[in-house]
Amino acid sequence: MPHDQVHWEDPLLQELRSELEAPFATELISWRVGSTNKKYKKQGEPNKGKPLAYIDARDVMERLDGVMGVGNWQNDYMDCGGGKLACRLGLYLDGQWVWKTDGAGSTDMEAEKGAFSDAFKRAAVRWGIGRYLYSLSVSYIQLDDRWRIPRDAYQGLNEAHDKVAAQVGMSSPSEKAAIRNLIQTIKNSVPADQVEEYRSRNAGMLSQLRLAQRNAVENTLDLIAEGRMAA
Repeated sequence: MPHDQVHWEDPLLQELRSELEAPFATELISWRVGSTNKKYKKQGEPNKGKPLAYIDARDVMERLDGVMGVGNWQNDYMDCGGGKLACRLGLYLDGQWVWKTDGAGSTDMEAEKGAFSDAFKRAAVRWGIGRYLYSLSVSYIQLDDRWRIPRDAYQGLNEAHDKVAAQVGMSSPSEKAAIRNLIQTIKNSVPADQVEEYRSRNAGMLSQLRLAQRNAVENTLDLIAEGRMAA
């Protein structure tokens, strides 16, 4: 079903979106080496590489099961030739199946398995799952003699992840409940002609919300202002 036929302004779908986009716990984040200076480094220079954060495909499945329910998502694969594989990931939303697709090529290790896993995770990113990891910018670090991330670097990397994760998502049930209560209060008490006044009066509070929280509140205010949600 086409993406634009889903009523995305529905608060329930907005909540699902926030749940899908929520950050992962630090212990579920793994790191690998991306680009390095191996090709260009001069004699005596240390080995350096750029750490990249990633999540396991099984954790993506757990997220989908937990948010959508085991019967409300499905995926399949298409062979694109040349060692490339595409994954279609469908979610059952607003009474219909909605699909998003992405693909991947084979990897150096366990090529076929890696292509399936990478294609699946990339399709999940199109639904917002783990997308925040792309905004995680980590500088090149010194690697060990075997071009691996040294053990003493992981604390700093995990702290960098936590800093980004703190800016998005709703990390605890109590926070989610608080935002739901705030949205309900807004729906009950803010009429369309007072939306901008509410924004101005509560600008400080709104600026302190995490990204997904702020988006949920702002979306509710927009709908009230447009007359699509009565206070």
